[in-house]
Amino acid sequence: MNKDEYIIINKTAIQKRIEELEKTNQIQRVDELENVLSQSTSFISEIDKAYDAGKLDEELSKMFDNPKGRYLSSLKLDI
Repeated sequence: MNKDEYIIINKTAIQKRIEELEKTNQIQRVDELENVLSQSTSFISEIDKAYDAGKLDEELSKMFDNPKGRYLSSLKLDI
């Protein structure tokens, strides 16, 4: 069974590239990038789902002394 793999992309950079391509009438590439964006999911919403799932697990919930909002605001990624 294949598992889905996810990547993090910079939405702002993709939108900027779309604008550049639109100026040069490269419609096929614009369509490709817009398709990528249309399939994208907000990273924060995925973190929210994982946090909520962890709260439901009896063992994991013992580690959750941090409210979700504070948890998300203090989350840092080195990418």
